[in-house]
Amino acid sequence: MEGKDSASHRQESRKNEHLKARKSAKKQKSNKKGNASKRVITNREPKVTKSASQRYWDDLKADIAGELEKHSILLAVVLVVSLMLSTLYFAVESTDPFKDLPPITDVIRFKFTQNGKDLGAVEFGLFGSTCPLTTKNFIMLSTHEKGFGYKGSRIHMILPMHAIMGGDITEGDGSGGKSALGQPFEKENLSVRHTGPGFLGMLSLENNRKSNKTSIFYVTTHEVPSYDKVNVAFGYVMDGMDVINKIQQSKVADDMSPKENITITKATHMLYN
Repeated sequence: MEGKDSASHRQESRKNEHLKARKSAKKQKSNKKGNASKRVITNREPKVTKSASQRYWDDLKADIAGELEKHSILLAVVLVVSLMLSTLYFAVESTDPFKDLPPITDVIRFKFTQNGKDLGAVEFGLFGSTCPLTTKNFIMLSTHEKGFGYKGSRIHMILPMHAIMGGDITEGDGSGGKSALGQPFEKENLSVRHTGPGFLGMLSLENNRKSNKTSIFYVTTHEVPSYDKVNVAFGYVMDGMDVINKIQQSKVADDMSPKENITITKATHMLYN
């Protein structure tokens, strides 16, 4: 019995020593983890808590930067728009065909029909002080002061990309015409250039030295430099260029005469204020 008790006691003693060794190993392992954790924590940067005044100034600086960015974008937009407007202005200024024209003294208003259907009205401003004889002749033919004139006459020629012509009050085909002044007049002003659509002119026919066909007029539908210094431009379309364009788009025969009857049904004169 004593031998068994002694053996049992030794066995229990070894067991206890084994348990103590395991606990000691676990404790050492736990201490290592704790130390590593502490080292990690000590390596972190200390957290800085900003004061209220620091936060205020940081927020203010951020707001100022944002406003500057907004205003810089707005300023850029304003500059771009201003540049576009100035470019458009100078483009219009440089391409305006009616820039620096003589003053208008009188207005003539024509009403047109096409095969009896109303086309609309056109108002011409006349340069009475620059081209006095041509202007006077045109007004007299419009008002029928001498008993004849434009009322009832037709557009006899349409030149594509060029001009429309009318005012042959005797033959109706461009071969006739009649002056209200009774005789040809010389030395009328040829200074106005045909720089675009809408110029009203009268065929000069050598500045009227050898012909009295001074009732035939034309209205340009495009720039016609070949007319400069040759024919008398004495006015321009103030209103109703859309009517002139309708006439320009009419179908024409081989001789450029319109296939439909385009007629001046009424002509009135007004002084320009």
